[in-house]
Amino acid sequence: MGDPPDEDGARCDHVRIVEEAASWFAKLNDGKPSRRHRDAFSEWLSANPRHREAYEDIQRLWNTAGELPVLKEHAAAIAAKNTTRRQLGVAVLAVAASALGWRYMSTGPTADYETATGERRNVTLADGSVLNLAAQTRIALAFEPQIRRVILLEGEAFFSVTALLDRPFVVEAAGTTTLALGTAFSVRSYADKVRVVVTEHAVRLRAGARTEQIDAGSRVTFNGHIIGPVEVADSATDLAWREGRLIFTHAPFGEVAATINRWRRGRLIVVGEELALRPVTVIAEIARIDEVIDRLGDILPVRIISVTPWLTLALPA
Repeated sequence: MGDPPDEDGARCDHVRIVEEAASWFAKLNDGKPSRRHRDAFSEWLSANPRHREAYEDIQRLWNTAGELPVLKEHAAAIAAKNTTRRQLGVAVLAVAASALGWRYMSTGPTADYETATGERRNVTLADGSVLNLAAQTRIALAFEPQIRRVILLEGEAFFSVTALLDRPFVVEAAGTTTLALGTAFSVRSYADKVRVVVTEHAVRLRAGARTEQIDAGSRVTFNGHIIGPVEVADSATDLAWREGRLIFTHAPFGEVAATINRWRRGRLIVVGEELALRPVTVIAEIARIDEVIDRLGDILPVRIISVTPWLTLALPA
Protein backbone atom coordinates (compact mmCIF):
# COMPACT_ATOMS: atom_id res chain seq x y z
CA MET A 1 0.00 0.00 0.00
CA GLY A 2 1.18 3.53 -0.69
CA ASP A 3 1.57 6.32 1.81
CA PRO A 4 -1.62 8.12 2.88
CA PRO A 5 -2.27 11.42 1.11
CA ASP A 6 -0.72 14.51 2.65
CA GLU A 7 -3.86 16.52 3.47
CA ASP A 8 -1.92 19.61 4.53
CA GLY A 9 0.06 19.54 1.29
CA ALA A 10 -3.12 19.08 -0.74
CA ARG A 11 -4.68 22.08 0.99
CA CYS A 12 -1.71 24.28 0.10
CA ASP A 13 -1.78 22.98 -3.48
CA HIS A 14 -5.45 23.84 -3.87
CA VAL A 15 -4.96 27.40 -2.61
CA ARG A 16 -2.05 27.84 -5.03
CA ILE A 17 -4.18 26.67 -7.98
CA VAL A 18 -7.04 29.03 -7.10
CA GLU A 19 -4.63 31.97 -6.83
CA GLU A 20 -3.07 31.06 -10.20
CA ALA A 21 -6.52 30.88 -11.78
CA ALA A 22 -7.40 34.36 -10.47
CA SER A 23 -4.08 35.70 -11.75
CA TRP A 24 -4.64 34.24 -15.23
CA PHE A 25 -8.15 35.66 -15.36
CA ALA A 26 -6.87 39.16 -14.53
CA LYS A 27 -4.12 38.92 -17.19
CA LEU A 28 -6.46 37.69 -19.91
CA ASN A 29 -9.00 40.44 -19.21
CA ASP A 30 -6.48 43.27 -19.09
CA GLY A 31 -6.84 44.76 -22.57
CA LYS A 32 -5.56 42.46 -25.33
CA PRO A 33 -3.38 39.66 -23.98
CA SER A 34 -0.35 38.76 -26.09
CA ARG A 35 -0.08 35.53 -28.05
CA ARG A 36 2.62 34.45 -25.61
CA HIS A 37 0.24 34.92 -22.67
CA ARG A 38 -2.56 33.05 -24.43
CA ASP A 39 -0.27 30.13 -25.28
CA ALA A 40 1.08 29.98 -21.74
CA PHE A 41 -2.46 30.05 -20.37
CA SER A 42 -3.48 27.15 -22.66
CA GLU A 43 -0.55 25.12 -21.40
CA TRP A 44 -1.45 25.87 -17.78
CA LEU A 45 -5.13 25.04 -18.37
CA SER A 46 -4.36 21.64 -19.94
CA ALA A 47 -1.67 20.68 -17.42
CA ASN A 48 -4.16 19.62 -14.74
CA PRO A 49 -7.95 19.12 -14.72
CA ARG A 50 -8.05 21.04 -11.44
CA HIS A 51 -6.71 24.12 -13.25
CA ARG A 52 -9.77 24.21 -15.50
CA GLU A 53 -12.13 23.66 -12.56
CA ALA A 54 -10.57 26.55 -10.62
CA TYR A 55 -10.64 28.86 -13.65
CA GLU A 56 -14.32 28.10 -14.29
CA ASP A 57 -15.04 28.91 -10.63
CA ILE A 58 -13.35 32.28 -11.07
CA GLN A 59 -15.32 32.95 -14.26
CA ARG A 60 -18.61 32.25 -12.49
CA LEU A 61 -17.64 34.54 -9.62
CA TRP A 62 -16.73 37.31 -12.06
CA ASN A 63 -19.98 36.97 -13.98
CA THR A 64 -21.99 37.43 -10.78
CA ALA A 65 -19.73 40.09 -9.22
CA GLY A 66 -21.76 42.94 -10.62
CA GLU A 67 -24.83 41.65 -8.82
CA LEU A 68 -23.20 41.59 -5.39
CA PRO A 69 -25.29 43.92 -3.19
CA VAL A 70 -22.20 45.38 -1.54
CA LEU A 71 -20.80 46.50 -4.90
CA LYS A 72 -24.07 47.85 -6.23
CA GLU A 73 -24.74 49.74 -3.00
CA HIS A 74 -21.40 51.56 -3.15
CA ALA A 75 -21.03 51.88 -6.92
CA ALA A 76 -21.54 55.65 -6.98
CA ALA A 77 -18.97 56.34 -4.27
CA ILE A 78 -16.41 54.09 -5.91
CA ALA A 79 -16.95 55.60 -9.35
CA ALA A 80 -16.51 59.08 -7.90
CA LYS A 81 -12.99 58.06 -6.85
CA ASN A 82 -12.10 57.02 -10.41
CA THR A 83 -11.77 53.35 -9.58
CA THR A 84 -11.92 51.29 -12.76
CA ARG A 85 -14.09 48.24 -13.13
CA ARG A 86 -10.97 46.16 -13.70
CA GLN A 87 -9.38 47.40 -10.45
CA LEU A 88 -12.53 46.57 -8.55
CA GLY A 89 -12.77 43.27 -10.40
CA VAL A 90 -9.26 42.28 -9.36
CA ALA A 91 -10.19 43.03 -5.76
CA VAL A 92 -13.33 40.90 -6.08
CA LEU A 93 -11.23 38.08 -7.54
CA ALA A 94 -8.82 38.34 -4.63
CA VAL A 95 -11.70 38.00 -2.18
CA ALA A 96 -13.16 35.15 -4.22
CA ALA A 97 -9.86 33.28 -4.39
CA SER A 98 -9.49 33.62 -0.65
CA ALA A 99 -13.03 32.37 -0.11
CA LEU A 100 -12.52 29.39 -2.40
CA GLY A 101 -9.28 28.52 -0.66
CA TRP A 102 -10.85 28.80 2.80
CA ARG A 103 -13.82 26.69 1.71
CA TYR A 104 -11.40 23.89 0.94
CA MET A 105 -9.24 24.41 4.02
CA SER A 106 -12.23 24.26 6.33
CA THR A 107 -12.74 20.62 5.28
CA GLY A 108 -9.13 19.69 6.09
CA PRO A 109 -7.76 17.88 9.16
CA THR A 110 -9.55 18.50 12.43
CA ALA A 111 -7.77 20.84 14.84
CA ASP A 112 -7.55 20.17 18.56
CA TYR A 113 -7.02 23.87 19.24
CA GLU A 114 -7.64 26.89 17.04
CA THR A 115 -8.02 30.64 17.21
CA ALA A 116 -10.33 32.98 15.35
CA THR A 117 -9.48 36.22 13.57
CA GLY A 118 -7.83 38.63 16.01
CA GLU A 119 -7.71 36.05 18.81
CA ARG A 120 -4.72 34.99 20.90
CA ARG A 121 -4.86 31.92 23.09
CA ASN A 122 -2.63 30.14 25.60
CA VAL A 123 -2.82 26.36 25.84
CA THR A 124 -1.15 24.15 28.47
CA LEU A 125 -0.59 20.60 27.23
CA ALA A 126 -0.70 17.43 29.30
CA ASP A 127 3.11 17.37 29.59
CA GLY A 128 3.22 20.91 30.97
CA SER A 129 4.38 22.56 27.73
CA VAL A 130 2.70 25.89 27.00
CA LEU A 131 1.59 27.06 23.53
CA ASN A 132 0.85 30.69 22.66
CA LEU A 133 -1.36 30.72 19.56
CA ALA A 134 -1.55 33.71 17.23
CA ALA A 135 -4.71 34.65 15.32
CA GLN A 136 -6.12 32.22 12.74
CA THR A 137 -4.02 29.31 13.98
CA ARG A 138 -4.98 25.64 13.91
CA ILE A 139 -3.03 22.84 15.58
CA ALA A 140 -3.56 19.12 16.07
CA LEU A 141 -1.91 16.92 18.70
CA ALA A 142 -0.47 13.44 18.20
CA PHE A 143 1.10 12.58 21.55
CA GLU A 144 2.45 9.03 21.83
CA PRO A 145 4.42 7.25 24.56
CA GLN A 146 7.67 7.66 22.60
CA ILE A 147 7.17 11.13 21.09
CA ARG A 148 5.20 14.34 21.54
CA ARG A 149 4.06 15.55 18.13
CA VAL A 150 2.24 18.81 17.33
CA ILE A 151 0.95 19.43 13.79
CA LEU A 152 0.70 23.12 12.91
CA LEU A 153 -2.01 23.04 10.26
CA GLU A 154 -1.88 26.79 9.73
CA GLY A 155 -0.87 29.93 11.57
CA GLU A 156 1.77 30.67 14.18
CA ALA A 157 2.52 29.38 17.66
CA PHE A 158 5.17 29.97 20.30
CA PHE A 159 6.25 26.84 22.17
CA SER A 160 7.59 26.76 25.73
CA VAL A 161 8.51 23.10 25.98
CA THR A 162 8.81 20.96 29.08
CA ALA A 163 12.03 18.94 28.72
CA LEU A 164 11.51 15.16 28.74
CA LEU A 165 14.63 13.36 27.53
CA ASP A 166 12.81 10.12 26.73
CA ARG A 167 9.97 11.84 24.79
CA PRO A 168 11.14 14.23 22.05
CA PHE A 169 8.91 17.20 21.22
CA VAL A 170 8.45 17.92 17.50
CA VAL A 171 6.37 20.38 15.49
CA GLU A 172 5.35 19.43 11.95
CA ALA A 173 4.35 22.15 9.46
CA ALA A 174 4.11 22.20 5.65
CA GLY A 175 6.72 19.53 4.95
CA THR A 176 9.06 20.46 7.82
CA THR A 177 9.78 18.93 11.20
CA THR A 178 11.17 21.03 14.06
CA LEU A 179 12.74 19.04 16.90
CA ALA A 180 13.07 20.89 20.21
CA LEU A 181 16.57 20.73 21.66
CA GLY A 182 15.65 23.21 24.36
CA THR A 183 12.64 25.11 25.56
CA ALA A 184 11.42 28.13 23.60
CA PHE A 185 10.80 28.76 19.90
CA SER A 186 8.10 29.75 17.44
CA VAL A 187 6.90 28.19 14.20
CA ARG A 188 4.88 30.09 11.59
CA SER A 189 3.27 28.38 8.59
CA TYR A 190 1.21 30.04 5.85
CA ALA A 191 0.67 28.35 2.48
CA ASP A 192 3.93 26.45 1.95
CA LYS A 193 6.23 28.89 3.78
CA VAL A 194 7.54 28.11 7.25
CA ARG A 195 9.55 30.35 9.58
CA VAL A 196 11.20 29.18 12.81
CA VAL A 197 12.48 31.63 15.43
CA VAL A 198 14.42 30.35 18.46
CA THR A 199 14.60 32.36 21.69
CA GLU A 200 16.11 29.77 24.06
CA HIS A 201 18.51 26.87 23.50
CA ALA A 202 18.12 25.36 20.00
CA VAL A 203 15.98 23.35 17.57
CA ARG A 204 16.75 21.11 14.63
CA LEU A 205 14.75 21.85 11.48
CA ARG A 206 14.39 19.11 8.86
CA ALA A 207 12.90 19.49 5.36
CA GLY A 208 13.46 16.66 2.93
CA ALA A 209 17.06 15.46 3.14
CA ARG A 210 18.40 18.66 4.70
CA THR A 211 18.70 19.40 8.40
CA GLU A 212 19.62 22.73 9.99
CA GLN A 213 20.31 23.50 13.65
CA ILE A 214 18.97 26.87 14.78
CA ASP A 215 20.37 28.30 17.99
CA ALA A 216 18.88 30.90 20.31
CA GLY A 217 18.69 34.34 18.72
CA SER A 218 18.42 32.96 15.19
CA ARG A 219 15.71 32.24 12.64
CA VAL A 220 15.33 30.25 9.43
CA THR A 221 12.73 30.29 6.65
CA PHE A 222 11.65 27.35 4.49
CA ASN A 223 10.07 28.58 1.23
CA GLY A 224 8.40 25.32 0.22
CA HIS A 225 11.48 24.02 -1.58
CA ILE A 226 14.66 24.81 0.35
CA ILE A 227 15.74 25.88 3.82
CA GLY A 228 17.14 29.39 3.71
CA PRO A 229 20.25 30.64 5.52
CA VAL A 230 20.35 31.04 9.29
CA GLU A 231 19.71 34.71 10.11
CA VAL A 232 19.91 36.83 13.23
CA ALA A 233 16.42 37.05 14.70
CA ASP A 234 14.81 40.14 16.15
CA SER A 235 12.36 38.67 18.63
CA ALA A 236 10.94 42.09 19.49
CA THR A 237 9.82 42.34 15.85
CA ASP A 238 9.30 38.72 14.81
CA LEU A 239 7.22 37.89 17.89
CA ALA A 240 5.67 41.28 18.57
CA TRP A 241 2.18 39.78 18.30
CA ARG A 242 2.73 38.17 21.70
CA GLU A 243 2.87 41.68 23.16
CA GLY A 244 -0.15 42.93 21.23
CA ARG A 245 1.75 44.60 18.38
CA LEU A 246 2.57 43.99 14.73
CA ILE A 247 5.90 45.34 13.50
CA PHE A 248 6.88 45.40 9.82
CA THR A 249 10.29 46.52 8.56
CA HIS A 250 10.59 46.90 4.78
CA ALA A 251 7.99 44.16 4.33
CA PRO A 252 6.05 43.82 1.04
CA PHE A 253 2.72 45.60 1.34
CA GLY A 254 0.85 42.48 0.22
CA GLU A 255 2.34 40.48 3.10
CA VAL A 256 1.54 43.31 5.51
CA ALA A 257 -2.09 43.27 4.37
CA ALA A 258 -2.29 39.47 4.70
CA THR A 259 -1.03 39.69 8.28
CA ILE A 260 -3.38 42.55 9.17
CA ASN A 261 -6.29 40.50 7.84
CA ARG A 262 -5.56 37.80 10.39
CA TRP A 263 -5.92 40.30 13.22
CA ARG A 264 -9.05 42.24 12.28
CA ARG A 265 -12.57 41.50 11.11
CA GLY A 266 -12.82 42.37 7.44
CA ARG A 267 -10.47 42.27 4.48
CA LEU A 268 -7.84 44.72 3.28
CA ILE A 269 -7.20 43.96 -0.41
CA VAL A 270 -4.13 45.37 -2.17
CA VAL A 271 -4.87 45.89 -5.86
CA GLY A 272 -1.94 45.54 -8.24
CA GLU A 273 1.25 43.48 -8.09
CA GLU A 274 3.54 46.52 -8.05
CA LEU A 275 1.77 47.97 -5.02
CA ALA A 276 1.71 44.57 -3.28
CA LEU A 277 5.50 44.31 -3.60
CA ARG A 278 6.20 47.84 -2.32
CA PRO A 279 8.12 47.77 1.00
CA VAL A 280 6.38 49.10 4.11
CA THR A 281 7.69 49.93 7.57
CA VAL A 282 5.00 50.32 10.20
CA ILE A 283 4.18 49.52 13.84
CA ALA A 284 0.58 48.66 14.67
CA GLU A 285 -1.13 48.10 17.99
CA ILE A 286 -3.44 45.13 17.41
CA ALA A 287 -6.18 46.69 19.53
CA ARG A 288 -6.09 49.80 17.29
CA ILE A 289 -5.23 48.22 13.98
CA ASP A 290 -7.95 50.04 12.03
CA GLU A 291 -6.10 53.31 12.72
CA VAL A 292 -3.11 51.95 10.80
CA ILE A 293 -5.28 51.33 7.74
CA ASP A 294 -6.54 54.91 7.96
CA ARG A 295 -2.91 56.14 7.93
CA LEU A 296 -1.76 54.10 4.94
CA GLY A 297 -2.27 57.06 2.63
CA ASP A 298 0.43 58.91 4.59
CA ILE A 299 2.85 56.00 4.30
CA LEU A 300 2.32 54.92 0.70
CA PRO A 301 1.06 56.43 -2.57
CA VAL A 302 -2.29 54.68 -2.23
CA ARG A 303 -5.99 55.44 -2.23
CA ILE A 304 -7.93 53.72 0.54
CA ILE A 305 -11.55 52.94 -0.32
CA SER A 306 -13.82 51.53 2.38
CA VAL A 307 -16.47 49.61 0.46
CA THR A 308 -18.03 48.37 3.69
CA PRO A 309 -16.75 47.99 7.26
CA TRP A 310 -15.67 44.51 6.13
CA LEU A 311 -13.99 45.31 2.79
CA THR A 312 -11.28 47.93 2.23
CA LEU A 313 -9.40 48.41 -1.02
CA ALA A 314 -5.88 49.81 -1.33
CA LEU A 315 -5.29 51.05 -4.87
CA PRO A 316 -2.38 52.85 -6.53
CA ALA A 317 -2.76 56.62 -6.15
